[in-house]
Amino acid sequence: MTAELVPIVKAAAASVSEGATGKPLREAFGNTLADVWQGIVGDRIATWRLKNAAAISRKLTQKLSETGLKVDTAKVSERYAFTWFEEASKQDQPEIQDLFASLLSNAARGNEEALEQRNLEIVSRLTPKDAQLFRIILEKLERRGTLFGPEVVTFRWHEFRFLEIAKRDYGFDDHIALENLVRLGVVSRDLELDTTLLEEHIEKVGKAISVQSTKDLPEYIWSNLVEVRYILTLSLTGYSLAKAISPESFLSGVQT
Repeated sequence: MTAELVPIVKAAAASVSEGATGKPLREAFGNTLADVWQGIVGDRIATWRLKNAAAISRKLTQKLSETGLKVDTAKVSERYAFTWFEEASKQDQPEIQDLFASLLSNAARGNEEALEQRNLEIVSRLTPKDAQLFRIILEKLERRGTLFGPEVVTFRWHEFRFLEIAKRDYGFDDHIALENLVRLGVVSRDLELDTTLLEEHIEKVGKAISVQSTKDLPEYIWSNLVEVRYILTLSLTGYSLAKAISPESFLSGVQT
């Protein structure tokens, strides 16, 4: 494409410099470049985007067929539909296309989270690896009972353990994808200090002091008293996206 474009741009610039138009140089060159760009790549981009939209359409049809539900277009605003098409048609990776198909499928059923513009924006910024990791997170959602309320669906893992399982069970080994989900605000990564060993040793030290003897305190007792680890959880944004993509995971009685 560059090889085709450069000679034409040079010719256009030359004609402008020779006074071929009566317009100011900056205006004439800008208009000429826009025309050249549209002529060379405009149709290709339109075709490419339509192919992407067609691929997503096939995925959408399959999802609706599997659930036996029909699209209620009345539940999707024109603004949402336009934004969805603008973003979805730019995606040529199957992993991202699948997420967009899920969003529209759930939005057409009145899913409030799927209708949120922010979730469209987040999905449009994911890489295929990010999408793959998010799918793993959806599979690792856990249903937990609460003392005074209904069951809740949560995601809370030690980072090392989660990445270990992702590699072992899914063959996934891309830590940058996790960083991207954190950067996009989907996953929260918080530092946690485990002081269990410290508490145990304090008890031993207390006993030693009470009998005025340190013979029962080995030298290594003061090492590694605090374990530092990172905890991964879904943020509020992450839960919203999860409900938009996989609402069935949050239905009462559904095993996750």
